[in-house]
Amino acid sequence: MEELAGLPPDYIARHEPDAEGGVTLTTDPHEMQPVMTFASNPELRRRMFLAYNTRAYPKNQQILLTCSHPSRSPPSSASAAGPIWLPPTR
Repeated sequence: MEELAGLPPDYIARHEPDAEGGVTLTTDPHEMQPVMTFASNPELRRRMFLAYNTRAYPKNQQILLTCSHPSRSPPSSASAAGPIWLPPTR
């Protein structure tokens, strides 16, 4: 898959295409760091950067606002970001 160019062979081998031919990457640090370090594709790095840095938004918007405004009461739940799905290359 062209979007994964520059990533180590073992990383690519761990990310088999799905039935549609796309690949799913998560924002877990062990998945994000190789993309940010080795990926040749600037668009993939940009998408990973945005997914990683907005992984608590919008579901955790109130928690984020509470962190920046301590006078607000925190909500009771938290969530993680979803994965990035890379569509098949046509």
